[in-house]
Amino acid sequence: MAEAAAAVGLVASIASLIDLSAKVISRIRDLTSKSSDVPETFRALSTRLPLLTATLHHIQSQAEAGYLPEVVSKALSAVVDLTSEQISTVQISLSKILPSDGASKVERALKALKILAKEDRIQQASEKIYRNNDALVLYQTTRHVEACDRILETLSKPTQESKPRPCSTVPFRRLLEWHWKSQLAIEYSYQVRNRSPEIWVFWVHASSKARIEEGYRRIAGVTRLPGWDDPKVNILQLVRAWLRDESNGRWMMIVDNADDSNVSSNLAGEILPESSNGSVLVTARSREAAFELVGNDEADESTSTGRGKYEEAEPMNRRALDGRDKVLGKEHPDTLASVSSLASVLRNQGKYEEAEPMNRRALDGRDKVLGKEHPNTLTSVSNLASVLQRIRASTKKRSR
Repeated sequence: MAEAAAAVGLVASIASLIDLSAKVISRIRDLTSKSSDVPETFRALSTRLPLLTATLHHIQSQAEAGYLPEVVSKALSAVVDLTSEQISTVQISLSKILPSDGASKVERALKALKILAKEDRIQQASEKIYRNNDALVLYQTTRHVEACDRILETLSKPTQESKPRPCSTVPFRRLLEWHWKSQLAIEYSYQVRNRSPEIWVFWVHASSKARIEEGYRRIAGVTRLPGWDDPKVNILQLVRAWLRDESNGRWMMIVDNADDSNVSSNLAGEILPESSNGSVLVTARSREAAFELVGNDEADESTSTGRGKYEEAEPMNRRALDGRDKVLGKEHPDTLASVSSLASVLRNQGKYEEAEPMNRRALDGRDKVLGKEHPNTLTSVSNLASVLQRIRASTKKRSR
């Protein structure tokens, strides 16, 4: 009873905050249309509030579905109430500085001065709103109200159901606009699910081993792996074995924020298997960290060339390519990975003319085997473009 009451209170608070946010967004847009000197603080707030609204809608759905314990509902209600207070402050300030439709030039000038006077107050309120929004988003990364949560809820109950249907563990709603690497990855995940609903889509935050294990435990949960909720089980090995089994179907994993090469290199062998039925999309600020995590020849190349040992890396990569060429065939995904790895080593040595045909081979092979929109194919497109740009720059330099 108490849990239901807490959920109802949270839903009501969120509905009120969403309505209040919509009014503030409308007021800021109205102000922008009537004045060309609107401070950036106001514009930034109108951009961030829709993101807050999207997060609130998601949490509201969780509360309505009864997925939130009483203590969680109360904690979220506190954050929502604090956010409402700050947005109310912004709304009051806006009402005092927004000129009326029939305002004279003098009245508009006086309102413009009030805008500058209110900017600091709105800036302070905005910063508190942003902090609260960050707290809600952080909570949201550990929850997902869609099909995956319904699967998790039934795991402890005896069932005669068939194998679970593929779903997505991406913990974010689809955004209308996307600019950052993580947002692009979110958009791509929705495109994959819409185009191919038979594909599992997994999301793993790779900033630390704990976050990776958290992501893998969710994968184990939605795929109903025995022992997924046992704190003593090696969750990385459990999920890795499932990913290697082609009978489980096709999957795509997004490894987000793989920025720490130490984390990537230490866990590379434990996380991602070599599997022909799966693909991995890595977002990272560091190319080296991303390759470390991939755990194939491209990772070996990155580790070696990162230390400047290009000459040492080249024969090792050629040997790996020759071996896979003979054993696996020229179009096997692992062979194409070795082709791409060798091309990277050649490029890093400045051997652009030698790297070009290798990059073309990797692109042609992945285009044929994996498809035009596969992440590895798109990586090959980017690699070839990079080599061609360097060849062109080198040619111009020699012609001077």
